Amino acid sequence: EAEAKAKADSIDRVALDEDFIKVSLVFAEPSEVIYSMAGHALLRLQSPSNGLDICYTEEAEDMEDETLRFLTGRLQMRMVPVPTSLFLEQYASAGRAVWQYTFRLPNELENYLWQILDQRVASGSAPYDFFARGCACSCFQVIQEALAQQDVVFPEWGSEYERTAREIARDASEASPWAQFCWMTLAGSGADALSPPEEKVLLPEDLVRVLQGTKVNGQKLITEAPVMLVDGMSSPTPSGFFTPMVVALIILALV
Repeated sequence: EAEAKAKADSIDRVALDEDFIKVSLVFAEPSEVIYSMAGHALLRLQSPSNGLDICYTEEAEDMEDETLRFLTGRLQMRMVPVPTSLFLEQYASAGRAVWQYTFRLPNELENYLWQILDQRVASGSAPYDFFARGCACSCFQVIQEALAQQDVVFPEWGSEYERTAREIARDASEASPWAQFCWMTLAGSGADALSPPEEKVLLPEDLVRVLQGTKVNGQKLITEAPVMLVDGMSSPTPSGFFTPMVVALIILALV
């Protein structure tokens, strides 16, 4: 019993250490592939004292392997914990740069945020929904939930957030016929609903800008300069035979 109490006391002391957990937003640059053409955002948790370094990332089933499931609304997505070394290796091999923005939060809030992420992992899969559970949305939802009882001030929302979620996504993907096809035909009517700006932080780059200007209890959430974790240069990916027009004709033929 005495040994168990000593161990618990030791864990408590470590948990009070400001460096017990470090939480960061990780941003991966865009690629030419449709599902990552806006980049990718996730949350990284590091606990050096426990030897833990995990990326919590919202991931969908592979659209290239499950195209019909995606087009028929049956594609699934879920939050998964991935060792950071594996995540960075994947993006390095793809030639995509990755940046880290470290948060400045009290240890108890970082612990709470960790619990929320674990709950999301345990909740399992859900239908793919970029506007409700896209990577940037998911990260922002977790952060807002963790800070719900704090004095949080976001930067002033610009006129771009007066647009609907569909318009934001459409305007950000003008160079991609595939993405335009998805936003205009596959996204549900909810993408046209009037919603507060907090629910329209859809793009990883927008999430970075919002969080860089966010204050929590009077202190900036991000105080350190971003750190490059992977230095890469993306190469264009051929669009292939299956253009949006071809897929549209296939769908019409099957109806």
